[in-house]
Amino acid sequence: MNDLISDWIESAWGTSAGTVIGPVLFIAYAHDTPVCIQLKFADDMVGHAAGDDEDAVQSQLQRCIDEVRQWAKTWDLELNAGKTKSVLFGRKGGGSMQLYLNASRIEQVSEFKYLGVILDEQLKFECQAECAASKARRALNRLCRLVEGRKGISARLGIELYKCLMRPHLEFAVPAWATTTEKGLLLLDRVQGECLRRILGAKTHSSVESLNVISNVIPVRIRIQELCTREYMRILQKPTSSRIRILLSSIASIRSKFTPMAYIKYVARDFQRSLDNMEIEKETKVTEEVILDDIAVRLMPLAADLGGTSNRTSQQNVEGKDRVESFVEAQRGTAFLLQYNELCSNCFY
Repeated sequence: MNDLISDWIESAWGTSAGTVIGPVLFIAYAHDTPVCIQLKFADDMVGHAAGDDEDAVQSQLQRCIDEVRQWAKTWDLELNAGKTKSVLFGRKGGGSMQLYLNASRIEQVSEFKYLGVILDEQLKFECQAECAASKARRALNRLCRLVEGRKGISARLGIELYKCLMRPHLEFAVPAWATTTEKGLLLLDRVQGECLRRILGAKTHSSVESLNVISNVIPVRIRIQELCTREYMRILQKPTSSRIRILLSSIASIRSKFTPMAYIKYVARDFQRSLDNMEIEKETKVTEEVILDDIAVRLMPLAADLGGTSNRTSQQNVEGKDRVESFVEAQRGTAFLLQYNELCSNCFY
């Protein structure tokens, strides 16, 4: 890589840890998992089945487990039965599933953390809200130990630190669990109030609404709606054949309750109406030719022949602006850097 060749190493198990190419090798090694595994992130794999009959769901999942076990045996991989869990979603009072991996019964749990989000049986996401609130409070306590009683820190800086260090915990993957209960939303709102109250040095009983106005921080509920709308926009940029785009088009509320995807679609309804007949530009697809292509940096003067900005005529200024805008439009989707100075306008790309 980058004209550098490492020494040969012998690896009996897995890929070499800590190397640049290690993750790529693992992805290439595990790319042909059985079709029942539709959710993969590195070595975290998920199989799922849906239906009204628990026995049918259990049969589908057991068949999926057997296929993955056979695939792992073929490629000399070992599945960890102790870390494998099962969750039955949507059934009040729970249910029992008898699933086995390598003659060991898979533990059935009421909640499971996957990619940083705690999924519970009823998808209430109250535990996820509590986890996010706990992380934000710990970050606040670490900040307060550094700035005793706000000494040496301005309110403006404190608010910026809240947005950078504490609020990200409250917003992590929030479009996936924005359907949390009113209890979860009140908890998030209360934690934001606690953070702003300590940062601003406000009184204990100051209302959260007043703190939001003074600090110019968006209320939690509105912020969640904003992030869901952004996620909706991101999904619309996907190709129409992508799974997440198909899921968004086919989703609906279930028994007057919102699923996370249905909630995203519901929150973004005003944004969707405002689009009218406008088309959303599709995301740029990065091909392997672009990734493997050698990066070359070139300098292209765009308006050097027009002279310095101090002695240009108005017509020359208009011409220089047109050149820059034409270049930007022609290079849309590529990486480039515009440099403006008093003498000329250059572009590195």
